[in-house]
Amino acid sequence: MPLDLCTGCVTVPGTLCVWRFSLAVPARVCALYEQLLDGDELARRLAFRHPQRRQEFVVARGSLRRLLANRLGTDAAALRFATGAHGKPCLVAGCSDTDCHFNLSHSNGQALLGLWNGAEIGIDIQYHRPSTDCGRLAQRFFTRAEAALLAGLAPARQQAGFYRLWVRKEAVLKCLGQGLGYGLRRIDVGQSLDRRGCFQVDTEAGPVTLLDLDTHTAYSAAVAVRGALQHDPPAIQQLAWEHGCRRCFVLS
Repeated sequence: MPLDLCTGCVTVPGTLCVWRFSLAVPARVCALYEQLLDGDELARRLAFRHPQRRQEFVVARGSLRRLLANRLGTDAAALRFATGAHGKPCLVAGCSDTDCHFNLSHSNGQALLGLWNGAEIGIDIQYHRPSTDCGRLAQRFFTRAEAALLAGLAPARQQAGFYRLWVRKEAVLKCLGQGLGYGLRRIDVGQSLDRRGCFQVDTEAGPVTLLDLDTHTAYSAAVAVRGALQHDPPAIQQLAWEHGCRRCFVLS
C-alpha cells in the first residue's frame, strides 16, 4: 500500500480515493508547489490577474502533482499531462501508469481530487452561493422532472437540492470528458435528491456510476466513474490533507 507524502495515511489499492484539501496556504508552501509546475502550467498561471486566483491555481496543480506522483511512486515534477477535446487532463502515454485516472475540482477555496484505476473518473465540488437563483437556473439547465422535483422541496432545502443536482451533472460530464456545452439536460440525475445516494446514470456514451460525497455544510460534491453500478458500489476512501504540516486524516 502506498504511504502518502503526509505521514500516517495509507491509500488502499482498489478503492476510489478522494482527497480533500484547502487552497489557502502560506506563501512558502505556494512557492514550493510552483517549483513543480511545467512551462504550460506556469503560463496558465499568468492568465489569472487576481493574486488569489493565481495562487489557487498553483496550489491545485501542485497538489495534483504531489498526490498523483505519490500514488504512482514517481517524481511530481516529472509528470506530463495532455488534455482532451474539452480540456480534461490526463497523463501522457509513457509518462507513468496511465491506467490511473484522476480528476480535480475546486470552489471557493476548497478542492477535491479523485483517483481511480482502470476507468475514467469525474468529480465536482460547488460552494452554495447565497445569491444563486436556483429556480431560474433549474428551468434553464435541468430536465423538467428535475426542476419539478426541486420545486417540490421545502424552500429552506431548495438551495442544497439545486447544488446536489448540479454537482452530479458536472461529475458525469467530466467523467465522460465533456464540457457544459454537451447539455446538462441530456443527463438525468434526479434520483434520491432528499439524501446522499449511489446510483447508475445511463448516458448516450454508456452507463456511469455516481456517488454523492460528504463535504462541508456550505458545499455539495459528487464523483462519477465509468461503468455500470455493480451489486456492491465502489469502495471509497475519503481523506483530508493539510499542506505543509505533513498530516492527513482518513474521513471514511
